Amino acid sequence: MRDVGFGADCVHVVGHPYLERICAESRDSGSTGNTIRVLLVSQPITSDQSFKGIFFTQFGGRRLIDEIADVIEMGSAHFAFPGRRVKMCLRRHPKEQPLEKLPKGMDADPFAEWDTSLREHHIFIGMDSMALVEAGLAGKRCITLDLPEFRSLSDGSVPFAYSKKAVNTAGLAEALEAAVAALDVSSGNGSTCPEFLHDSTQRTLDVAERFFNKKI
Repeated sequence: MRDVGFGADCVHVVGHPYLERICAESRDSGSTGNTIRVLLVSQPITSDQSFKGIFFTQFGGRRLIDEIADVIEMGSAHFAFPGRRVKMCLRRHPKEQPLEKLPKGMDADPFAEWDTSLREHHIFIGMDSMALVEAGLAGKRCITLDLPEFRSLSDGSVPFAYSKKAVNTAGLAEALEAAVAALDVSSGNGSTCPEFLHDSTQRTLDVAERFFNKKI
């Protein structure tokens, strides 16, 4: 903002009250029971104006979503305890089109409200996005697809660690196994709040109060 003419005394860093609230509120779905729920968080590709969902991108003649479904299907035999199953769902972005067919064994996210979806699923997979960041801040196990083909689609990296990164399908299998293992040894809300978000709400209120009192 200073680059476009605002003086230093006009710039007030307050953090992000909404993200601070996500850190503070428990979205623990409790025990996984017999089902581990994995959510693919999609987003549209806007760079070419196609608005095609990232998971429907073709790699080597196959859609990424089919590759991921195979990894989860084959890997679940190794990282899921007997008697449990892995349930895969896709949450589409509202701007995403066209709506392509999902792989066998995968359903659309049944929850209309994002907050419900955030609470009910255990593992989240996607690109760096606000939705995935929110899941990480809520204490969920997240996996970021850091594929070379996707790096040009991101404006920049998230400035704090919140997920495991997978650069290929082998890395995805390893990250999934680690995420399931972490679910089995942890309980409660594993949320951690980055330091720069601490007291965001109070800092925002302080700036607003000084503004209305004409002190800034």
